[in-house]
Amino acid sequence: MSSTSELEQALAPFLSAGNILTAPISTLSVLFFIYGIYFWQYYLNNMLISTSTLGIYCFIFGLSIYVLFYQNTVHRLYKGGNIALFLLATIYTSVLTWGLSRQALIDLHAVTTKEYNPLILYLYGDDGETAWYGTASTIPTLMNSIADAMLIHRCYLIFNSSKLVLFPLVIAACILNGTGFASDVISTIGFGTSSKPDNPNLILKGDTIDYGVAIAIAIFQLILTLLTGGRIWWITRQARQFMGGSTRTRYNDIVAIIIESGLLYAGCMLTGTIFNMVLDHQSTGTVPFDLSVVTILMSGLAPTMVFARVAYGKSVNSIQQTISTFQVASAQASQQTGIGQATIDF
Repeated sequence: MSSTSELEQALAPFLSAGNILTAPISTLSVLFFIYGIYFWQYYLNNMLISTSTLGIYCFIFGLSIYVLFYQNTVHRLYKGGNIALFLLATIYTSVLTWGLSRQALIDLHAVTTKEYNPLILYLYGDDGETAWYGTASTIPTLMNSIADAMLIHRCYLIFNSSKLVLFPLVIAACILNGTGFASDVISTIGFGTSSKPDNPNLILKGDTIDYGVAIAIAIFQLILTLLTGGRIWWITRQARQFMGGSTRTRYNDIVAIIIESGLLYAGCMLTGTIFNMVLDHQSTGTVPFDLSVVTILMSGLAPTMVFARVAYGKSVNSIQQTISTFQVASAQASQQTGIGQATIDF
């Protein structure tokens, strides 16, 4: 009797209503809202009514399609990168939905039947859990790598294709994403398999490294965003005497779009990391809401927002005219100020 009581006490965090109902429902609700189509069903006058709503990411990606495929000025890196980000976000959403649902069902079965063996096997070496965690933790690293490649390429072009800018950024991105991938591998190994028990210390070590990497990536994203936006603003400032007021305003809007998107991603990453560090510092996975889903989807959504806002917040013709005007003004300014000509390729 005492052994059963001690077992229930040890499993109590995993058998709580918050872990079984609140956490999966809140996390998946936010996930579906940000990513894509989600459905509501309700009864009205004894009739079942079903409605569907298009989520933020699907909607914005649909808007960006016009720029990606019908504007020849878009570099193929950005076309392929945005499509790859959306596909990875789709896979991540599917995998996370399956994993959270399976976990909730196992916890619920343990609570209702008092049969704890399936839950114990799940917690201490389950092949499905390990595969789920490994996939769900690797996809964000891939998404961040693709987003970094797009942002670094844009910054590289803005700085007149300077290798002095390219190499440090590429090296920093490789170190950060490589370390992040290594921490994912360490944590995944720590989850164990059916033939090898889990290793909580290894999981905790991997998550600790991952927290540090996440903070460093957020700082790197912030620096990269400010470099790109600041460079555009600086050249516009040097060429101001050759540019009309409306042209300067349009380019200030472009700078604002780039900086806002970068700050949104960096801010979400910092907030999600601090949130998990405070509420789940032992890496048990029992948190009332997994804020990391917002950060992960934002890594794909933020670059896509740039295309959607440029295309539909401003007319495409105006943007192209602005770019042409800016290039002429930059060339004229470079003759007098020594500032090189730069182009912007969205």
